[in-house]
Amino acid sequence: MSYHAEDVPTNVDLRNPNPCAQCGAPLIAATWSEHLSKRCIRYVWECDACGYEFETAVYLRTEAVGERRRRAA
Repeated sequence: MSYHAEDVPTNVDLRNPNPCAQCGAPLIAATWSEHLSKRCIRYVWECDACGYEFETAVYLRTEAVGERRRRAA
């Protein structure tokens, strides 16, 4: 199955879907996730359109960093 940009759903809930890193198809939710540490979460994505799998990681701010930014604002 090939994916084309004009096939992107126009549903309000999917305005900003995460795109597949291989074919650009919208990805709604990660297949799997895990907390690697207090600040890091790893996500595994699998594209329904092309089958490509990849990982992303999110690093959360610590309370100290958030507090410093609030004070600086």
